[in-house]
Amino acid sequence: MNMGTIGNINISIGLVGLTLCGIVILHIAAGPKMEARVMRQFIAMFACLAAHIACNLAGQVMRGVPGESIWFLLHVVNFGEFFFSVLLAYIVTRFLLQKLDLPGSQRKLYRLLNCFLGVHVLLLIINLFTGLCYIIDEGNVYHRSAGYPLAYLMPLLIILMAIFLLIRSGSQMTHKERIAFWLYFLIPLAGMFVQVFVYGIYIVIAGLVVSAVIMYIFILSDQQEQTYLQRQANEELKVEIMLSQIQPHFLYNCLAVIREICLNDGKQGAAAIDEFTEYLRHNMDSIQKTSPIPFEEELNHTKRYLQLQQLRFGQELNVAYDIRCTDFRIPSLTLQPLVENAVRYGVRKKEEGDGHVLITARECEDHYEISVTDDGPGFDPRMISEDGGQHVGLLNVRQRLQATVGGELVIDSVIGQGATVTMILPKEV
Repeated sequence: MNMGTIGNINISIGLVGLTLCGIVILHIAAGPKMEARVMRQFIAMFACLAAHIACNLAGQVMRGVPGESIWFLLHVVNFGEFFFSVLLAYIVTRFLLQKLDLPGSQRKLYRLLNCFLGVHVLLLIINLFTGLCYIIDEGNVYHRSAGYPLAYLMPLLIILMAIFLLIRSGSQMTHKERIAFWLYFLIPLAGMFVQVFVYGIYIVIAGLVVSAVIMYIFILSDQQEQTYLQRQANEELKVEIMLSQIQPHFLYNCLAVIREICLNDGKQGAAAIDEFTEYLRHNMDSIQKTSPIPFEEELNHTKRYLQLQQLRFGQELNVAYDIRCTDFRIPSLTLQPLVENAVRYGVRKKEEGDGHVLITARECEDHYEISVTDDGPGFDPRMISEDGGQHVGLLNVRQRLQATVGGELVIDSVIGQGATVTMILPKEV
């Protein structure tokens, strides 16, 4: 096969690769909704791959063209080609690390990954002055040097590191995610070994494009499948939430208290019935809501619940508020269950003295925090297991936060010292 034919094949590979990168980036931006973090990773990955291919194509066009400016530009695009190749492996390996939960070693692995990237950049800089890996002669023709395999050393180490992480990943990823990552690293790895010994057709670029597109298809398919399963789980969860929030014993107790009030003070009894009606209406309406509601709406609903409880417990239940921000949205039926948990398992289980509940809301740099604190006997956070145990309301809230807004529930409780349960909501909600 003559050089002209090889050149045409390489240019075709590059143009097809650039086209696919552009199509995928547009599909990510306008296509099916993906998890925000995954979407950012894929945009960075395909943008980096496109830059790598663009540098390769520019080098092919300029090689052999005379001129000092061309000589300078060739050094720039060759540097870019080798740099973006390792940056691509770096981005995907960071993506893999984010998928895994490796306590104790996560930070060390990030440092090691950064070290590989730094050494590769240093090697490319050294090559500019020594021609260690490749040279561009006076005729602006590219040639490999004796140290050319060193240009693939750091990418190889990053890929081997990723393979090691995949072996250790266990059940922390779905089946499709594991296949996607395995194919992404193994296909270019095979191409890299072949490319060291074969000079001509750009096998590595073809392998990178194929593996990247396969990875995107697999993970997009997995995300859509998980979304579908989550929607089904949410429908089932709605019923669980309704049952956990509107419990018969609470209804009976409220009605008994309202009856006593009505016998002694009809006007106050009517007001209590109004509060109880509004409380029930909000609970029923909330079952149908899938998008977050204004925080003030959820707070007002929680206050109705507490007013009903104070009708029953009087001065034994003391409530305080430290609300520093309200201009945000929150999933419905998330604050009230935390307060109910504080009343049922905190205030009511105190052996002596009045009980206190504190509700706080504050704005942080990238999220909002809503906390409920009680001075009850506390509990072991490990009790919040898969079945929820006694604290099924907390499990429901945790699931709702994760499913609807990507938030989290943090439990800080020490037996004998009370409990604080905090909702963390990302600001994009």
